[in-house]
Amino acid sequence: IGCAALDLSGRVTDSNEDEVQVKRAIIQAADRVAVLADHTKFDRVAFLDLVSLSEVSYLVTDERPSQEWVDRCEELGVELLY
Repeated sequence: IGCAALDLSGRVTDSNEDEVQVKRAIIQAADRVAVLADHTKFDRVAFLDLVSLSEVSYLVTDERPSQEWVDRCEELGVELLY
């Protein structure tokens, strides 16, 4: 699932209401959830909550995020791939 923003409080957010509804349905049906977010999406907030980071299995990004993010993903049991 793509997203518009991620913040350390554990919110994964997006900005398109129609897409959020479809993505939420996909997440509900999934056994595991992978969120795809390039490095520009970290430490930002969009206006629609998509999913809690604690519900995500994998976070896939293009660059190693800050140590805070590495620690947060480890804390929540999210496998970080970069």
